[in-house]
Amino acid sequence: MQAQTPLRYLALGDSYTIGEAVAEAERWPVQLVKRWRDAGRAVADPR
Repeated sequence: MQAQTPLRYLALGDSYTIGEAVAEAERWPVQLVKRWRDAGRAVADPR
């Protein structure tokens, strides 16, 4: 079985999208990656 290439995505938006005023764990891109990983998908860390 081949290792999955991690999915990468681009979250476009403003300070609400990146969660500028909240803790990292509360940021939308971080929460989305967690949900995908919990579902068994290989996803690259948000940057």
